[in-house]
Amino acid sequence: MATTKQINMRKAVLAYLKTNPERHNQSSWVYSNDIYSFNDIDVLEMREGMCNTTMCVAGTAVFLDALESNTPRIHILGDNGWTKKAASILGLDYDTAYHMFMNMNNTQVLEKLQELSLEEPNE
Repeated sequence: MATTKQINMRKAVLAYLKTNPERHNQSSWVYSNDIYSFNDIDVLEMREGMCNTTMCVAGTAVFLDALESNTPRIHILGDNGWTKKAASILGLDYDTAYHMFMNMNNTQVLEKLQELSLEEPNE
């Protein structure tokens, strides 16, 4: 079960990717010709250079969470780090998050996120 904040983040990620489908790509956490290190990302620089940046659901969750909390940099090591961070933000257990982020295509993951967004909060 997820908190209200986590369910709201699910809805925010879903809305962002539906509004910006050209920025959704489940095959990469974050991809841009302008980002050279995906373990240490300048959030404000990334926001300003979004024209050629794509992200999966996990990358979008981490990015939107950083913007919301005014976090200037994202420091994440390895695929496991991205999965754990996004799972925490979205209120998902690790196995569900891993399956969504690693095994689903764009359409499938948005459908699953929509389903999870209808969950009642646990608080």
